[in-house]
Amino acid sequence: MAPSLNRLLKLTGRNPKSSQSALRASAAPPSSGFTFIDNSQGASAAVAELSSALGDISDIFNLDEELEPQLQLLTTQLDNEGSQYSNSQVKDGQCQTWSCTQQKARLIAIAWNCADQSYSKTFNDPAQATRVFENCLLTQDYVTAPTSDGTVKTVVFTTVSPKDSSSDVGPILVIAIRGSASKVDHMVNSNGDPRDDPSRFLESGSKRSIQAHSGFLGCTAALDSIVSRRIQKYKQNGAGSQVLFTGHSAGGAVASLLFLRSLSTSTDDSPCFSCITFGAPPTVSPPVNLDHISSSGGGVCLNIINEFDPVTRADKPYILSLVNLIKRMYHQPPVSDPSIDAQAPCLSIDSEPGEISWPLPRAVLFHVGPRILLRKRLVGDEIELQAAEISQSEFEKLLFCGAAVHKRVDYGARVDALVNGRFNGAERWG
Repeated sequence: MAPSLNRLLKLTGRNPKSSQSALRASAAPPSSGFTFIDNSQGASAAVAELSSALGDISDIFNLDEELEPQLQLLTTQLDNEGSQYSNSQVKDGQCQTWSCTQQKARLIAIAWNCADQSYSKTFNDPAQATRVFENCLLTQDYVTAPTSDGTVKTVVFTTVSPKDSSSDVGPILVIAIRGSASKVDHMVNSNGDPRDDPSRFLESGSKRSIQAHSGFLGCTAALDSIVSRRIQKYKQNGAGSQVLFTGHSAGGAVASLLFLRSLSTSTDDSPCFSCITFGAPPTVSPPVNLDHISSSGGGVCLNIINEFDPVTRADKPYILSLVNLIKRMYHQPPVSDPSIDAQAPCLSIDSEPGEISWPLPRAVLFHVGPRILLRKRLVGDEIELQAAEISQSEFEKLLFCGAAVHKRVDYGARVDALVNGRFNGAERWG
């Protein structure tokens, strides 16, 4: 299992050269064919690279004291440092105001409710089986137990049905994948190098092959048969013809790959598939074109992103760029990875006179579907929530360092404002 950052700092701080060598020795290329071994080797490789990149920066920590408060302080300092650069905030010219119907906002709220509930520890409580939300009945249908190796995540299957005739949402089967909740989950997250999909697992029948985040692709393959069986059972019961994938953070990443998988194997009698993620990292390369979904009147695909959320930018080149920002804070020289420099050269970022932008590499992984940014702005004396759509070319120019906005409580508050119509200058739905 990959060590935590706390243990990594202690390990590298006390014997940096030997610890990096040991990690590299355990980090053979992840191609064993066994998902857990691949994740372990991939995570070890990532930790070895991070350890090497951090270098002497580990001496800023007092390794004999509690590291958690020191890491929190570093996170705050990184956010403050990043905010000095002009590309740390979305400018009006970089995005377009996003219009949203009340029905779509309700669907987003239901997706968030299920994504948030997937972290619950009370799945076996009968009182939690059915709940009323947004004039709908949400009934817990099935829950998968996570495996000890992290390849199968907790997945909560929830059926959504209208509470009465006034409801405009449902019936739907919501498939919510839980985000990171254990050390082994973080090992999966760390195995982030793009991996080929030679069997066309994600795009069956396509003439091209796409790559995906190795750890998340392994989770998707492990969950495929489970998800397919539950969808088939839902169809056979005649309960509805819509399926919605959702998840927060890493759960959203796996949800987007399961969504792609379902689209690739769909037939004329398949359900209508949708996917709404929250704070999910990028997962695929090259970008996937989903224009055929909207043009055919199909489902919804949205990536809901809080402005400043660094997880939504977290591919390997971006993480290395954040390491260099930290090193700059402590007056240390930047690190360079020739393979990344060749694969992801620096972007050209426009700045106004007197402004300084932080140089960023091109992204190597991308979200599935459009990105909807939820940002807060001071308008008069009030803080207003604004929803905007941003293109990939503009999104990858952004320096996001605000780890606090990745928390579920922050996503929940912004989704609540959205579903109640309190965004883009409005106080309520008209």
